[in-house]
Amino acid sequence: MAKGNSGLTTITAATPPDAQEPEVKVQPQEPEEPETDKKGFKSHDDSDYHDLYGGKAYYEQQDLTLDQKNAAETYTDPEVEGSYANPAADGLHSPSQDLNWAMSQGLPMSQAQETMLKSLNSALHNTGYNINLTRYDHAGFLNAILASQGINNPDATKMSVSELKSILQGVTYGENKFVSGSYNNFKNALGDGSKWNKKAFMQRFVKVSYQVDANVQSMMPGISSKSDPYIGKKNDLGEIIMGPSKAGNKNYEIVDVKLSGAKAHPKGSYIDHNMSLNQIEIVVRVHKQ
Repeated sequence: MAKGNSGLTTITAATPPDAQEPEVKVQPQEPEEPETDKKGFKSHDDSDYHDLYGGKAYYEQQDLTLDQKNAAETYTDPEVEGSYANPAADGLHSPSQDLNWAMSQGLPMSQAQETMLKSLNSALHNTGYNINLTRYDHAGFLNAILASQGINNPDATKMSVSELKSILQGVTYGENKFVSGSYNNFKNALGDGSKWNKKAFMQRFVKVSYQVDANVQSMMPGISSKSDPYIGKKNDLGEIIMGPSKAGNKNYEIVDVKLSGAKAHPKGSYIDHNMSLNQIEIVVRVHKQ
Protein backbone atom coordinates (compact mmCIF):
# COMPACT_ATOMS: atom_id res chain seq x y z
CA MET A 1 0.00 0.00 0.00
CA ALA A 2 1.03 3.61 -0.58
CA LYS A 3 -0.24 7.06 0.36
CA GLY A 4 -1.35 9.32 -2.41
CA ASN A 5 -1.18 13.13 -2.48
CA SER A 6 -4.60 13.40 -0.83
CA GLY A 7 -3.42 11.49 2.17
CA LEU A 8 -5.70 8.61 1.33
CA THR A 9 -4.30 5.14 1.06
CA THR A 10 -4.04 3.76 -2.52
CA ILE A 11 -4.10 0.04 -3.03
CA THR A 12 -1.98 -1.23 -5.92
CA ALA A 13 -2.93 -4.68 -7.15
CA ALA A 14 0.06 -6.91 -7.49
CA THR A 15 0.33 -9.03 -10.66
CA PRO A 16 0.34 -12.72 -9.79
CA PRO A 17 3.76 -14.18 -10.48
CA ASP A 18 2.36 -16.82 -12.83
CA ALA A 19 0.21 -14.40 -14.87
CA GLN A 20 1.02 -14.19 -18.58
CA GLU A 21 0.49 -11.48 -21.14
CA PRO A 22 -2.38 -12.35 -23.51
CA GLU A 23 -1.08 -14.06 -26.65
CA VAL A 24 -1.24 -11.90 -29.76
CA LYS A 25 -1.81 -13.95 -32.88
CA VAL A 26 -0.11 -12.58 -35.96
CA GLN A 27 -1.82 -13.50 -39.19
CA PRO A 28 0.63 -14.85 -41.77
CA GLN A 29 0.97 -12.50 -44.71
CA GLU A 30 1.22 -13.51 -48.32
CA PRO A 31 4.77 -12.87 -49.50
CA GLU A 32 4.93 -9.93 -51.87
CA GLU A 33 5.48 -10.80 -55.48
CA PRO A 34 8.84 -9.70 -56.85
CA GLU A 35 8.51 -6.80 -59.26
CA THR A 36 10.01 -8.94 -62.02
CA ASP A 37 10.79 -12.62 -62.43
CA LYS A 38 14.16 -14.14 -63.30
CA LYS A 39 13.62 -13.42 -66.99
CA GLY A 40 12.82 -9.76 -66.33
CA PHE A 41 9.07 -10.03 -67.03
CA LYS A 42 6.99 -7.78 -64.74
CA SER A 43 4.40 -9.14 -62.29
CA HIS A 44 2.23 -6.01 -62.42
CA ASP A 45 1.06 -3.63 -65.12
CA ASP A 46 -0.76 -0.37 -64.36
CA SER A 47 -2.12 -0.19 -67.91
CA ASP A 48 -5.49 -1.48 -69.04
CA TYR A 49 -5.56 -4.71 -71.07
CA HIS A 50 -3.92 -4.06 -74.42
CA ASP A 51 -2.41 -5.78 -77.43
CA LEU A 52 1.15 -7.06 -77.24
CA TYR A 53 3.69 -5.51 -79.60
CA GLY A 54 7.25 -6.47 -80.36
CA GLY A 55 6.75 -10.24 -80.45
CA LYS A 56 10.30 -10.94 -81.66
CA ALA A 57 11.91 -9.06 -78.76
CA TYR A 58 9.48 -10.68 -76.31
CA TYR A 59 10.38 -14.15 -77.60
CA GLU A 60 14.09 -13.47 -77.36
CA GLN A 61 13.78 -12.15 -73.79
CA GLN A 62 12.61 -15.60 -72.71
CA ASP A 63 16.09 -16.99 -73.48
CA LEU A 64 14.68 -20.50 -73.90
CA THR A 65 16.93 -23.52 -73.49
CA LEU A 66 17.27 -26.05 -76.31
CA ASP A 67 14.95 -28.47 -74.49
CA GLN A 68 12.34 -25.75 -74.03
CA LYS A 69 12.57 -24.74 -77.70
CA ASN A 70 12.20 -28.35 -78.83
CA ALA A 71 9.20 -28.87 -76.55
CA ALA A 72 7.50 -25.73 -77.87
CA GLU A 73 8.24 -26.74 -81.46
CA THR A 74 6.74 -30.20 -80.96
CA TYR A 75 3.77 -28.83 -79.01
CA THR A 76 2.80 -26.46 -81.82
CA ASP A 77 3.38 -28.94 -84.68
CA PRO A 78 0.02 -29.12 -86.49
CA GLU A 79 0.58 -32.54 -88.06
CA VAL A 80 2.27 -34.98 -85.70
CA GLU A 81 -0.22 -37.57 -84.49
CA GLY A 82 -0.48 -38.19 -80.78
CA SER A 83 -1.55 -41.28 -78.87
CA TYR A 84 -5.14 -40.68 -77.74
CA ALA A 85 -8.38 -40.69 -79.72
CA ASN A 86 -9.54 -37.30 -78.51
CA PRO A 87 -13.29 -36.98 -79.19
CA ALA A 88 -13.06 -33.23 -78.68
CA ALA A 89 -10.58 -32.77 -81.51
CA ASP A 90 -11.22 -32.54 -85.24
CA GLY A 91 -9.31 -34.75 -87.62
CA LEU A 92 -5.64 -35.30 -86.92
CA HIS A 93 -4.59 -34.99 -83.31
CA SER A 94 -1.60 -32.75 -82.78
CA PRO A 95 0.77 -33.17 -79.81
CA SER A 96 -0.84 -30.18 -78.08
CA GLN A 97 -4.32 -31.70 -78.39
CA ASP A 98 -3.13 -35.04 -77.04
CA LEU A 99 -1.10 -33.58 -74.18
CA ASN A 100 -3.94 -31.32 -73.08
CA TRP A 101 -6.47 -34.14 -73.36
CA ALA A 102 -4.29 -36.35 -71.16
CA MET A 103 -3.83 -33.55 -68.61
CA SER A 104 -7.51 -32.60 -68.44
CA GLN A 105 -8.69 -36.21 -68.19
CA GLY A 106 -5.98 -37.47 -65.86
CA LEU A 107 -4.78 -40.06 -68.39
CA PRO A 108 -1.36 -41.70 -68.23
CA MET A 109 1.24 -40.00 -70.40
CA SER A 110 3.98 -41.36 -72.59
CA GLN A 111 7.59 -40.58 -71.73
CA ALA A 112 7.69 -38.08 -74.58
CA GLN A 113 4.62 -36.28 -73.23
CA GLU A 114 6.01 -36.15 -69.70
CA THR A 115 9.26 -34.67 -71.06
CA MET A 116 7.32 -32.10 -73.09
CA LEU A 117 5.18 -31.18 -70.07
CA LYS A 118 8.24 -30.74 -67.85
CA SER A 119 10.01 -28.54 -70.41
CA LEU A 120 6.96 -26.36 -71.08
CA ASN A 121 6.34 -25.86 -67.37
CA SER A 122 9.96 -24.84 -66.85
CA ALA A 123 9.62 -22.24 -69.62
CA LEU A 124 6.67 -20.41 -68.02
CA HIS A 125 7.20 -16.87 -66.76
CA ASN A 126 5.16 -13.76 -65.92
CA THR A 127 3.23 -12.59 -68.96
CA GLY A 128 4.72 -9.20 -68.08
CA TYR A 129 1.85 -7.02 -69.31
CA ASN A 130 -1.95 -6.93 -69.02
CA ILE A 131 -2.60 -8.25 -72.50
CA ASN A 132 -5.43 -9.35 -74.78
CA LEU A 133 -5.36 -12.85 -76.26
CA THR A 134 -7.89 -14.38 -78.67
CA ARG A 135 -8.90 -18.00 -79.14
CA TYR A 136 -11.71 -19.65 -81.09
CA ASP A 137 -13.55 -22.80 -80.01
CA HIS A 138 -16.54 -24.96 -80.81
CA ALA A 139 -19.89 -24.91 -79.02
CA GLY A 140 -18.75 -27.79 -76.81
CA PHE A 141 -16.55 -25.36 -74.88
CA LEU A 142 -19.60 -23.34 -73.78
CA ASN A 143 -21.73 -26.46 -73.33
CA ALA A 144 -19.28 -27.81 -70.75
CA ILE A 145 -19.45 -24.58 -68.74
CA LEU A 146 -23.25 -24.50 -69.01
CA ALA A 147 -23.41 -28.08 -67.73
CA SER A 148 -21.25 -27.10 -64.75
CA GLN A 149 -23.96 -24.54 -63.89
CA GLY A 150 -26.67 -27.20 -63.77
CA ILE A 151 -28.01 -26.95 -67.33
CA ASN A 152 -29.03 -30.40 -68.60
CA ASN A 153 -27.93 -31.36 -72.13
CA PRO A 154 -27.06 -27.77 -73.09
CA ASP A 155 -26.75 -26.63 -76.70
CA ALA A 156 -25.32 -23.12 -76.79
CA THR A 157 -26.05 -22.81 -80.51
CA LYS A 158 -29.79 -22.85 -79.74
CA MET A 159 -29.67 -20.28 -76.92
CA SER A 160 -29.95 -16.51 -77.27
CA VAL A 161 -27.05 -14.29 -76.28
CA SER A 162 -29.16 -12.89 -73.42
CA GLU A 163 -29.79 -16.41 -72.09
CA LEU A 164 -26.10 -17.25 -72.29
CA LYS A 165 -25.12 -14.01 -70.58
CA SER A 166 -27.57 -14.51 -67.72
CA ILE A 167 -26.01 -17.91 -66.96
CA LEU A 168 -22.34 -17.41 -67.79
CA GLN A 169 -21.47 -13.89 -66.67
CA GLY A 170 -19.60 -14.08 -63.37
CA VAL A 171 -18.80 -17.80 -63.66
CA THR A 172 -15.26 -18.81 -62.70
CA TYR A 173 -13.46 -21.97 -63.76
CA GLY A 174 -10.04 -23.56 -63.94
CA GLU A 175 -8.16 -25.15 -66.83
CA ASN A 176 -6.11 -28.23 -66.02
CA LYS A 177 -4.19 -27.90 -69.27
CA PHE A 178 -2.28 -25.39 -71.36
CA VAL A 179 -4.44 -22.75 -73.05
CA SER A 180 -3.26 -20.93 -76.17
CA GLY A 181 -4.30 -17.59 -77.58
CA SER A 182 -3.10 -15.15 -80.22
CA TYR A 183 -1.80 -11.74 -79.17
CA ASN A 184 -2.67 -10.21 -82.56
CA ASN A 185 -5.89 -12.10 -83.43
CA PHE A 186 -3.98 -14.25 -85.93
CA LYS A 187 -3.16 -11.21 -88.07
CA ASN A 188 -0.09 -12.89 -89.57
CA ALA A 189 -1.47 -16.44 -89.73
CA LEU A 190 -1.79 -18.13 -93.13
CA GLY A 191 -5.07 -17.70 -94.98
CA ASP A 192 -6.58 -18.69 -98.31
CA GLY A 193 -4.51 -21.15 -100.31
CA SER A 194 -2.74 -22.61 -97.28
CA LYS A 195 -3.28 -26.03 -95.77
CA TRP A 196 -3.41 -24.49 -92.28
CA ASN A 197 -5.94 -21.78 -93.13
CA LYS A 198 -6.72 -19.54 -90.14
CA LYS A 199 -10.39 -19.58 -91.12
CA ALA A 200 -10.50 -23.17 -89.86
CA PHE A 201 -10.64 -21.83 -86.31
CA MET A 202 -11.72 -18.19 -86.77
CA GLN A 203 -15.08 -19.40 -88.15
CA ARG A 204 -15.86 -21.47 -85.05
CA PHE A 205 -18.94 -20.69 -82.95
CA VAL A 206 -17.13 -19.23 -79.90
CA LYS A 207 -14.65 -16.37 -79.87
CA VAL A 208 -12.86 -16.21 -76.52
CA SER A 209 -11.35 -12.80 -75.73
CA TYR A 210 -8.95 -13.25 -72.83
CA GLN A 211 -7.86 -10.35 -70.63
CA VAL A 212 -4.66 -11.70 -69.12
CA ASP A 213 -3.08 -10.29 -65.94
CA ALA A 214 0.65 -9.54 -66.02
CA ASN A 215 1.46 -12.19 -63.38
CA VAL A 216 -0.22 -15.06 -65.24
CA GLN A 217 2.38 -17.72 -66.02
CA SER A 218 2.80 -18.14 -69.76
CA MET A 219 5.33 -18.50 -72.56
CA MET A 220 5.65 -17.66 -76.27
CA PRO A 221 6.54 -20.73 -78.36
CA GLY A 222 7.64 -18.75 -81.42
CA ILE A 223 7.00 -19.37 -85.11
CA SER A 224 6.99 -22.99 -86.24
CA SER A 225 9.94 -23.99 -88.41
CA LYS A 226 7.62 -26.10 -90.58
CA SER A 227 6.42 -24.49 -93.80
CA ASP A 228 2.91 -24.90 -95.17
CA PRO A 229 3.16 -27.59 -97.90
CA TYR A 230 0.77 -25.71 -100.21
CA ILE A 231 2.32 -22.24 -100.26
CA GLY A 232 5.76 -22.77 -98.72
CA LYS A 233 5.38 -20.21 -95.92
CA LYS A 234 5.70 -20.57 -92.16
CA ASN A 235 2.59 -20.07 -90.06
CA ASP A 236 2.79 -17.23 -87.54
CA LEU A 237 -0.12 -17.55 -85.10
CA GLY A 238 1.17 -14.89 -82.70
CA GLU A 239 0.70 -17.55 -80.05
CA ILE A 240 1.12 -17.38 -76.28
CA ILE A 241 0.56 -20.45 -74.10
CA MET A 242 -0.84 -20.00 -70.59
CA GLY A 243 0.09 -22.61 -68.00
CA PRO A 244 -2.46 -24.89 -66.28
CA SER A 245 -4.46 -23.79 -63.25
CA LYS A 246 -3.31 -25.11 -59.91
CA ALA A 247 -5.61 -27.66 -58.28
CA GLY A 248 -8.83 -25.99 -57.14
CA ASN A 249 -7.88 -22.56 -58.50
CA LYS A 250 -10.63 -21.09 -60.67
CA ASN A 251 -8.54 -18.30 -62.16
CA TYR A 252 -10.68 -17.80 -65.29
CA GLU A 253 -13.58 -15.36 -64.83
CA ILE A 254 -16.26 -14.71 -67.48
CA VAL A 255 -16.95 -10.97 -67.39
CA ASP A 256 -19.08 -10.52 -70.52
CA VAL A 257 -21.01 -12.43 -73.17
CA LYS A 258 -22.00 -10.82 -76.47
CA LEU A 259 -22.26 -11.28 -80.22
CA SER A 260 -18.92 -10.86 -82.01
CA GLY A 261 -20.57 -9.54 -85.16
CA ALA A 262 -19.21 -12.41 -87.28
CA LYS A 263 -20.86 -15.54 -88.68
CA ALA A 264 -19.77 -19.06 -87.81
CA HIS A 265 -20.37 -22.61 -88.95
CA PRO A 266 -21.30 -25.70 -86.89
CA LYS A 267 -18.53 -28.10 -85.95
CA GLY A 268 -17.71 -30.43 -88.80
CA SER A 269 -18.50 -27.96 -91.59
CA TYR A 270 -15.90 -26.86 -94.12
CA ILE A 271 -14.37 -23.39 -94.33
CA ASP A 272 -16.84 -20.82 -95.70
CA HIS A 273 -19.65 -23.42 -95.79
CA ASN A 274 -22.88 -23.46 -93.79
CA MET A 275 -22.14 -20.13 -92.10
CA SER A 276 -25.50 -20.21 -90.33
CA LEU A 277 -24.56 -19.28 -86.76
CA ASN A 278 -24.02 -15.92 -85.11
CA GLN A 279 -20.64 -16.14 -83.43
CA ILE A 280 -20.71 -15.71 -79.64
CA GLU A 281 -17.90 -13.77 -77.96
CA ILE A 282 -17.12 -14.33 -74.31
CA VAL A 283 -14.74 -12.03 -72.47
CA VAL A 284 -12.69 -13.95 -69.90
CA ARG A 285 -10.38 -12.34 -67.37
CA VAL A 286 -7.41 -14.54 -66.49
CA HIS A 287 -5.79 -14.21 -63.07
CA LYS A 288 -2.63 -15.88 -61.78
CA GLN A 289 -2.83 -19.64 -61.71
